[in-house]
Amino acid sequence: MASSSQSCGVCDLRHITKPSIVWCTECDEGLCTECQEHHRLSKASKPQKSTKSSSASTEQSVEFEKRKEIEKEIQNSRIKINNHLDKLQEDFMKQLNEHEVKENSKICQLLSSLEKKEKEIGEYQNSLLNIKKHATDLQMFLSMKQIEQVVYSKENILQSFEEGKKQHTLSYKINTSIQNIISDIRSFGEVCIKSKYCDIVLIEKKAKQAQIMVPMVQSRSFENIKLTKHKNINNQGRFIYGCCILPDGRLAFTYLHEKTVKVFRNNGSIDLEVKMPFDPFDIEYINEDNSLAVTSDSAEKRSITIIDLRENKSRKQFQ
Repeated sequence: MASSSQSCGVCDLRHITKPSIVWCTECDEGLCTECQEHHRLSKASKPQKSTKSSSASTEQSVEFEKRKEIEKEIQNSRIKINNHLDKLQEDFMKQLNEHEVKENSKICQLLSSLEKKEKEIGEYQNSLLNIKKHATDLQMFLSMKQIEQVVYSKENILQSFEEGKKQHTLSYKINTSIQNIISDIRSFGEVCIKSKYCDIVLIEKKAKQAQIMVPMVQSRSFENIKLTKHKNINNQGRFIYGCCILPDGRLAFTYLHEKTVKVFRNNGSIDLEVKMPFDPFDIEYINEDNSLAVTSDSAEKRSITIIDLRENKSRKQFQ
């Protein structure tokens, strides 16, 4: 508690005006002599309750965050598994369609060849009937020999079809790893509880807090603030967009149309002038390496140039 001349906060609630002799930093209110003693005695039970409540709230918050992380990890794993199975299914269906188209093409070619042979045999049958009706015995004999040779060659072709015929059937052999997913995987994972020591230090409060004398600070109103002119800088040029003050009191300005950064001394004279490859817009001092960061005004090509004040030149550019 600290000394204060304000009124007692507890008495104000009771519509009683009493000057406070101490200020409680925890309650953020002043206390008179009577309220100070009651306040000190009542605070003996407050820290324990507050600590338990705060600790329970923290534990619940931590457990809730852990649960959200676990749920998110499970969802991500599920999405990866689904995407992987969808990719496998897509590849398999593509392979199945390719085999089906290939086998259908072979069947169509075979049917087309058989239809052609059937048409040729029909033509020979018609020729044979005409020979029997109109030809002499000699002509019939010679024609029969010729037709016999042709029929023999066609018979060999049909015989080759007969010997090479095979019935093709689409079949599917499932990957055993896919089947094992149902039988082998019984759970999504295992929930584990890990225990570790926590770094909690319990500190007992003393019966009485030390009273620290704090000097009163007179409040200041904005109406009482007066502004005074510090200095004038006669900087030549127009379209000055950026400005910053250096630790040593120098001023840096950006001249847009001149594409120049100028640094002025305290007396108003120019200390440094650096030409820029673009229209400079804003400027800021970097204390770590005694440099200036200058941004460009171009919307199409944004960039930042670093000016080294120790070497008085541009050091690097970021785009």
